[in-house]
Amino acid sequence: MEKTIEKTSETVHPGLILKKVLETRLMNTEDLARLSKYDSEHFKKIIRGDNDIDQNTSQELERLLSIESSFWLMKQKDYNTIH
Repeated sequence: MEKTIEKTSETVHPGLILKKVLETRLMNTEDLARLSKYDSEHFKKIIRGDNDIDQNTSQELERLLSIESSFWLMKQKDYNTIH
């Protein structure tokens, strides 16, 4: 039996999740960039859904936000499967 992923309200671009995480921590992309090797535009593009979260970015988010790299990569994979 072939597994399919159904489109649900939980299947969103991980950039939206990142935006919500930053909001709950009272942070913005500039705050994240100050702590990161990436500039704020990198994170803004992810939040807008213009860029995907890749392995390097997921590792940086894990280091900065203590949310596992595998979480970000799985959310990106799920989103890409649907869209």
